[in-house]
Amino acid sequence: MIQKQSHFPPMRRTAPWCKEKSVRPYLPLTAHITDQFSRARSRMSCVPPWVPQFDRCLSKVVGPRLFTLCTISPDGMPHARTCVFRSWLFNDRATGVLLFTADKRSLKIGDMNAHQGRYEACFYFDQSMRQFRLSGFAQTITASEVPSLQASIPQSAPLKSPSTSSRSSSTTSVSPPPSNSGGANNNDHDEREPRKDTTEPSYYPIFTPSYDSSQTYSTEFPPPSKEEWLAEYDRLWNLMSPELKKSFRRPTPRTLVDDQSRQRIDAIFRGVDGDSDDAGKDNFLVVALFVNSVDALQLDGQQEPDSRRIYSRLFNDEWTEQEVCP
Repeated sequence: MIQKQSHFPPMRRTAPWCKEKSVRPYLPLTAHITDQFSRARSRMSCVPPWVPQFDRCLSKVVGPRLFTLCTISPDGMPHARTCVFRSWLFNDRATGVLLFTADKRSLKIGDMNAHQGRYEACFYFDQSMRQFRLSGFAQTITASEVPSLQASIPQSAPLKSPSTSSRSSSTTSVSPPPSNSGGANNNDHDEREPRKDTTEPSYYPIFTPSYDSSQTYSTEFPPPSKEEWLAEYDRLWNLMSPELKKSFRRPTPRTLVDDQSRQRIDAIFRGVDGDSDDAGKDNFLVVALFVNSVDALQLDGQQEPDSRRIYSRLFNDEWTEQEVCP
């Protein structure tokens, strides 16, 4: 459904159950689903509207799928790092959640912890000349800790209006987005800017990967179990090469090199440190990037004009799409 607005660019609102043609089902729907959860199951079969094009760009990358992760340190300094996209959460792009791996002792983990997981990630695909800037909140998976998506974790909302920025983020309830039908509230927005309806709540609807339509669940969005999160942690660890696993046995990143640490690094490099590949697993963690906003830029300039779209997550798995000036 295209909503016409007198002051703002057209905004496509993607219904959670995939009525929009722009959102194609990724997983097959299960037949004979109970009425109570048929809507939830159909949501599981939808991908966020930005994912198909993004996933196609990823599939064309030869070699590591690199991106720039931007964080803010506890003292307010911005930091940018090159990271490697490893997988979609549960190896399923329908989640819209990206995974990368890191050493839990690294500073970027401290940066995100200091700011409720806020981040921005930038992917540029030179073959297709597309740039995707993703923002949202991150959570980590370790051998003992798993994400808590029903806790109050404030979302980052780069498109946030002053009226929404003052709302408390301590609640887990999800409020509907502001009305787009005009009125006094619209006077708060610059008519040259896209709508700024990204909501504050932290809840992110991730289903258990073992969802069974024949079972009865206590919630419309049955979350993954702790065992399923830990299995995902092990899956990512098993994706690591022996050389990468070695890196987690090295001394703490950014500590000064002395004779002892130099000997340790050399022994690990030569494979004579006496430890197994799994010895560094305690320092290994998986970072899950939950996306609330996407700025997608198509650079061409020759075959067709450049274009740009803003995708914003509003309510659970409901998204808006707006075309803006590049």
